[in-house]
Amino acid sequence: MSALTPATQELVAQIICDQALSFRECEIQKEVLAKNHSLVVLNAFCRIDQNQKQHITTLDLHNFFRENGLIISEADCYMLVKQFDSNGDGMLSLVE
Repeated sequence: MSALTPATQELVAQIICDQALSFRECEIQKEVLAKNHSLVVLNAFCRIDQNQKQHITTLDLHNFFRENGLIISEADCYMLVKQFDSNGDGMLSLVE
């Protein structure tokens, strides 16, 4: 097995350095986004509203929990939706 030439070693080192800096920048941006409450809520809403209906039903919430390994009853999901459903339509919109 032959040793890497100094030029190749420098290129490899530069690639590793660039990757580390990119990873660091991503982590910084994640922290910034996580501190923005509106973006966190929007992200959660979009993950639950997989069909992009612009509202979340009890069943959507129940399915989301189940798909993520959490056993939450439909009744508990209903109570969660009801608690935050300000217009009484039985669904959650992003503004609620």
